[in-house]
Amino acid sequence: MQTTLQILAVGLFMICAMASAQTEGGPRAVRSFELTINGPVEKVFPLFTPDGETRWIPSWKWMPIYPASNDTVRDMVFRTDEQTLWTLAVYEPPRRSVYVHTSPDVLARIEVECQPIDANHTSMKITWVLTSITPHGEMILEHHQSETEYAKRKEQWKQWLDDYAVKQGWSK
Repeated sequence: MQTTLQILAVGLFMICAMASAQTEGGPRAVRSFELTINGPVEKVFPLFTPDGETRWIPSWKWMPIYPASNDTVRDMVFRTDEQTLWTLAVYEPPRRSVYVHTSPDVLARIEVECQPIDANHTSMKITWVLTSITPHGEMILEHHQSETEYAKRKEQWKQWLDDYAVKQGWSK
């Protein structure tokens, strides 16, 4: 019962923070990029789950809260550090996931969409909607979430995913 109440409280906090940021005109950044990934959609999509990202992002670490296992399920809750709390709001494998995460300064909504191109390639689109909820969050959006940073992220992700696909024998 206590875990259910904690999850509801986190969800309510995230919704209220989003609504507050939107009605107060809080600074917002929307970033998106698309990649073609070597590998079938049913193998690529799981790479964009909390556990799946540990396979190809060297620095990715996460701690499950609910469920306590590493299972990916809708409404799961996890942390990536002491101040960043995540939930999986939409989970429609192998097509779409929507994550929401909050830290003291920024609220983010991250949508991952995967579509098969053919039996060996997947089109992936990821969109971040970032809303500053503090003045420090404004600085984060301005400096660390810039278009330049996302271009670098796209190139790094492409390299990591290509390397992973080669290790898995998916590259053709």
